[in-house]
Amino acid sequence: MKVNDKTGRIRYIRVVDKFISRVFSLARADDVDFKTFCAKVKKFYDEFKKTPKVDLHSSYCDMQERLIELILRIANGDGEDFENDKSRILKEANLLDKHKNQTTYKKEKHKSKKFDDGY
Repeated sequence: MKVNDKTGRIRYIRVVDKFISRVFSLARADDVDFKTFCAKVKKFYDEFKKTPKVDLHSSYCDMQERLIELILRIANGDGEDFENDKSRILKEANLLDKHKNQTTYKKEKHKSKKFDDGY
């Protein structure tokens, strides 16, 4: 059965978001050591790889891809400076959320009640 293009995109976006949120919560935990982190990231990535990759052309998706590459580089590294790596993941994930929330539209309240003297 061939998956519809839109369905494939939505599925890929959800899987990427799920992978990033799982690793983010793992990095926030204080009691995680490097070995446990690597094992769980490998498990999460194996689930992530099951979904076929879809090219998404937006700056947010590009940032997600860079964050995933960073996570995999850290997980495949030697873990020498793991606390610094964890803080780097947290920083990048926060920047990603900030970028995502930047595009939301906020309605201006009481627009019609602004003073306009006609000049």
